[in-house]
Amino acid sequence: MGLISVKGIGPYFAKQIIRYRERLGSFYKIEQLLEINKMTIERFKPLEGGIYVDKKDIKKINFKTDDKKILINHPYIGREVYNSIVLFIQEYVEKEMRECFENDSYFESLDFLNILLKNKVITEETFNKLKGYFE
Repeated sequence: MGLISVKGIGPYFAKQIIRYRERLGSFYKIEQLLEINKMTIERFKPLEGGIYVDKKDIKKINFKTDDKKILINHPYIGREVYNSIVLFIQEYVEKEMRECFENDSYFESLDFLNILLKNKVITEETFNKLKGYFE
């Protein structure tokens, strides 16, 4: 069943939803649709019952192994946040937790995201948006 079959979604919004889903690495909550350009709360409300989120499709983020271009183009990261995280990793590895940073899976863990928040590398708003993409 395609998106266009959902009442209230025409070709324009179907295309926008698919594009945004690809940039995000899937949706982890239905409310993320409100981040799509021209999606209003009035347009969103009737969709709530017709669309669901399948969390098994979520592409987890890994700052060590994921492609730089993909991370920079992620709606919640961007170039500035990406550069701040890379700089933090370089400095932090020199000072502490070298053993954690040698483990590739650490960079997709909620522990890593919490360290970024604690050290003010990311804002609480960014943390809350990103946490659905970390284990």
